[in-house]
Amino acid sequence: MVNFLPPNKEYIRRLGRKRKTLIAERVFHVNRIKVLLFIKAFESTSLCVVIVENAWRSFELGAAG
Repeated sequence: MVNFLPPNKEYIRRLGRKRKTLIAERVFHVNRIKVLLFIKAFESTSLCVVIVENAWRSFELGAAG
């Protein structure tokens, strides 16, 4: 048997789900900005290529997972 929640309690649960989604999106964008700043800060060094490629790979793995 399914118990239906009253509309006010369902509304509160829906707000919680939306909040979790927004927080996850914010974390994704903040991490992306950090990586872009990291790339910009080190692009003038010769070691930059290795560092940036490793950082980008770890960023992509983190964003995909």
